[in-house]
Formats: sequence, structure tokens, C-alpha cells
Amino acid sequence: VELVADADLSTDTDRYLTDHVVDGVPLLPAVVGLEIMAQAATAVPNAPVGYAAPLRFTDVRLHRPLLVPEDGKQTIRTAALVRDDGDVDVVLRSAETAFAANHFSARVAVGNSHVPVSAEPAHSVPDFQGRDDLVTDLYGGLFFHGPRFRRVLRYDWLDARHCTAWIDASGWDGWFGGFHSTTLLMGDPGARDAVVHMNQGCLPQR
Repeated sequence: VELVADADLSTDTDRYLTDHVVDGVPLLPAVVGLEIMAQAATAVPNAPVGYAAPLRFTDVRLHRPLLVPEDGKQTIRTAALVRDDGDVDVVLRSAETAFAANHFSARVAVGNSHVPVSAEPAHSVPDFQGRDDLVTDLYGGLFFHGPRFRRVLRYDWLDARHCTAWIDASGWDGWFGGFHSTTLLMGDPGARDAVVHMNQGCLPQR
């Protein structure tokens, strides 16, 4: 019915934090917050044993940023509650607010209630000449992200309301410390986060 779990985030064990720093402070990426909530939702009893992504998220809310002191750690608390319809309500809180306020919240559908993934044919990926120059132009100036998150390769189309871009989804090792599980239900966080970077080009005000 219910799960409440605490965990400590730190730059030693959560290595991606050093590549997601805003104004000198490590910030938990929203995509990692969703991963945390996905793992909590699949740990409650109604999820099939060994169930893996895809999962369906609805009513996702990013209430406030979750900061991690660069010289210390931040304790987070994830709470998951099974609803009568079988979906799971999940919230993510932290010791920063004495676990009294939500940082992230969402409803997660698990089991057979998720939307099926269509099997699209694979497309060949072009050889991007000058990729290093493009990454230098985008990241470090326009985008703040470090190497693990530098995945936007190029824009093919960009205007005030639409964009089409190529994202490097080849994966990256070393997201966590050596004694932590490397299992990620939601896939590569860097590639997922890059979709946000891509959209910022045409929705900078949001």
C-alpha cells in the first residue's frame, strides 16, 4: 500500500551532480527525480516482480528545486502510496524543509496500465562533423550542463514554437559511486535531460 524510503545524495556517490551545477550549487536533475519516483512506484506491492520501464507519468509537478550542498549531503525522502485504481502517487521531499514540503510529485501507472511503446524502425545517425565546436557553442555559454548532460548534437530546425534536433543517446557510465546499483528504469538520464535543453531554444521564457 505504502512505501517511505530515505536516501542520502552527495557528490561522492551521485557523480552526475557535479555536471548539474547552477550558481555554484549542485541541483538534482528533474530526470533523476523522475527515476527516483519510478523506482519507488515499482517497489510497492502492486507492481509485477521484475517490472521495468516503460512507465506512464501523469500530473508531474516540479514544486521547488532540490539542492545538494557541495561540501556535504542532502537526505531525501520518497513516499509512494497506491491508489484505489492501482496507480501510485509519489512525492519527493528533503531534509532541507524537514520533509514537510514536496520538491517533485507525480502519479505513476505501473503494470499493464502503461501506454505501449511503438516499435519504430531504426534510422541511421549521420556523422556530425564539427560536433565538438557545436557542443562548445551550446554548453558552457547557453546551457550550464557538464559533460554527462551535453547531448544536443545539432538543431535541424529552430523557431519560436518548434524545434527538431539530434540528441546523443549512446549512454554514459559512472552516474553513481562504485557500490551503488547502476539500474535505471527510465533509461539514460543524460539523453532525457537533453530533450529539455533542446526545447529551451524555442521556449526560453518557460
